[in-house]
Amino acid sequence: NIRLTKPFQTNIQFSNHRFDSLKRTYSDAEKGEVLCLIGSSGLLEISVRDGSSEDFFGVKEGIEMKVEVSVPSP
Repeated sequence: NIRLTKPFQTNIQFSNHRFDSLKRTYSDAEKGEVLCLIGSSGLLEISVRDGSSEDFFGVKEGIEMKVEVSVPSP
């Protein structure tokens, strides 16, 4: 699970997509937009608003991906 308590920057790479930020909710994305967010279960989710990430990317649940998170120094 991921708990976000400080401002941070992301560099998430998945398939041919790169995400520099997370959406707070699905409604923050346009219909059909690929998005990344922390779901209600506390897990990182890559999804397609009103669509299927499985269909869009042609992948199944549980694949490996690279995630880098950096928190600025105080």
